[in-house]
Amino acid sequence: MSRLDALLAKAARRGQPTKAHLELTRRCNLACTLCYQTGAVAPAPELTAALWAEVIDQLVELGVVIVALSGGAPVLHPAAVTIARRVRTAGLALRVATHGT
Repeated sequence: MSRLDALLAKAARRGQPTKAHLELTRRCNLACTLCYQTGAVAPAPELTAALWAEVIDQLVELGVVIVALSGGAPVLHPAAVTIARRVRTAGLALRVATHGT
């Protein structure tokens, strides 16, 4: 059993959440007609890296083991790399959902 599998099993036994999906930004370099994000038109205020670090710390306390970063285009957040590093240094598995451009 992998470390991740062991953590997921432990969280399931305790009834803890195991995954979190964080939308870093609504910004996007595309304007797809079918997309629910409207960040290319009207960007919303974004959390700072320090505030995201607090969120990540709270997720660790809750027992989360996997964090997905998305958005619009999560890499357009000015602190995207810092936030991703924080997820990893907290010992969490990291997934990044992008549109691939």
